[in-house]
Amino acid sequence: MFHVVGNILQGMTYQKRDTKDPLLSASYVAHTKKKIGTTAAKDLNRFETECCNAVAPPGSQVTLSGKRKDLSKPLYRCNNWLDDVISLAFQKGIFEP
Repeated sequence: MFHVVGNILQGMTYQKRDTKDPLLSASYVAHTKKKIGTTAAKDLNRFETECCNAVAPPGSQVTLSGKRKDLSKPLYRCNNWLDDVISLAFQKGIFEP
């Protein structure tokens, strides 16, 4: 699994971890798995280095009291990071529709 962990108070970090099929997880919500595209197994390292490591994870964006640090920028959350990583993977030809 390729994802970021953390929160918008402290900031997030990129993390890769081995995982079993999400469908077998007790926390899986039925019918929420969505196919994004396909990639060759040989391109997984390339995906990590050229996409996951290339897109900066969301940093600290709010203060302890919940006020935004920079009102000129929209909040950038884990789902936004994921969207950017996926988009980059398609641009580089690592993902195919």
